[in-house]
Amino acid sequence: MSLNQTEEGFEIMGYRSDVVVAIQFDDLNHLKTYLAKCKLLGDAYLNEAISKYEYSRIRRIYKSTCIVMFMTLEGVKWYEGYPDTNAHHQLRRLAWEANAASILIRIGEEHDDTEWDINVPMYKENGCVLAELFSIDRKLYIEVDPDKTVTLDELEKHYESE
Repeated sequence: MSLNQTEEGFEIMGYRSDVVVAIQFDDLNHLKTYLAKCKLLGDAYLNEAISKYEYSRIRRIYKSTCIVMFMTLEGVKWYEGYPDTNAHHQLRRLAWEANAASILIRIGEEHDDTEWDINVPMYKENGCVLAELFSIDRKLYIEVDPDKTVTLDELEKHYESE
């Protein structure tokens, strides 16, 4: 659970996740055909989801380049049944129907809450680069003012002088 500090104390913000979704296409035509099919569905949530993606050309080993469509979301509520969550899952289902590989990585707030789901059409296994593009690196941060930190000796002197 996330906590938000207010003047009255802390309030619970709800469980948040960091999410990456990526879809790999053989070429620009493959991508354009997929996007056209998605837009034909006329779903506002689907179109909003598509607008969050970026694109990159990736060189594959022993093959030509491919195109990866990807997006990252930080600190989002990622629950089944939420319209925006459902839209990203629908994009992955449509990718499967279009013979495109896809990956979803979700990192929750709990240290053991990690989801890694990759869908690769059988004939593309050797040409899929998605699993190689991502890694998970959990980091812990502390927010303190570095100008107000002291050594143990300084802290002891402070309390002795009181």
